[in-house]
Amino acid sequence: MSIVLGLSAALAWGLADFGARFATRQVGNIRAFLYMQLVGLVMISGWLLIYPPEIVWQWHIVAVAVLICISNTFAGLALYRAFEIGLISIIAPVAASSGIIVLPLSILTGQKFLPWQIVGLLGLIVGVILASTSFSLSKKEPVLFEVQEKKFRGVGLAFLSATFFGFSFLGLSFITPSLGGIVPVFGSRLIGPIITLAFGLVIGQNIKLPGWSALPLIAGIGVLDTLAFVCYMVGIRSPEGGMVAVISTLFSAVTVLLASIFLREKLAANQWVGVGLILTGVVLVGAG
Repeated sequence: MSIVLGLSAALAWGLADFGARFATRQVGNIRAFLYMQLVGLVMISGWLLIYPPEIVWQWHIVAVAVLICISNTFAGLALYRAFEIGLISIIAPVAASSGIIVLPLSILTGQKFLPWQIVGLLGLIVGVILASTSFSLSKKEPVLFEVQEKKFRGVGLAFLSATFFGFSFLGLSFITPSLGGIVPVFGSRLIGPIITLAFGLVIGQNIKLPGWSALPLIAGIGVLDTLAFVCYMVGIRSPEGGMVAVISTLFSAVTVLLASIFLREKLAANQWVGVGLILTGVVLVGAG
């Protein structure tokens, strides 16, 4: 069951991120992210009405959960903007490199890690550097290299997203024993649209309901993204939660594979090496 939950989360997240690339360019990142979350809110609310959970309410647990929801929202806003302007083959792996944040902070709190997790962290750091810099031979000066700015547009936002996701993941083990796996997802889908709506109004973005041509795509993204979070949250509470955490990190590989097949995004050789190092590092860091 743990393998199924992990694979389901990876596949759903990978498909959702791939779809977000199209939705953000069709209606804008704010509207795509806002209405995707609202679809998820309706979906998860229906589930909670049918299967009301037994929750142990504690104010400090709720406070941490709210902070996690806020962090998740800003992570999503940064990620969707990156999808809108960048190459998804680079954005997805960089955004999945939250281990760069999680591992050092966990070490500072006294948690011990295995040697391959440290190797994975180094792989993530080198991978992000390589993936975010495209070198190609200059036609005028064959012995020189020029950095192609277009190929790493949005990478900073992707890493910002990974940072916010990293802080969120650190707090999950603190809240799930009391709140379970479903309620935190509901909280994220409740608080997220409020923050996204306010942010959109402040920066003067269009927040009107997208046209019917875009709604099916956004609805599909909302269902897949929410399903992925539910599978992940339920899975990490199981006795084999570590396996779920590792398998679910493969979502960026799904996105990169889809981008290479359908979008044929052209990356430099060093970028492909960077993507490979990131994917490998994500798995190693998660294999605690």
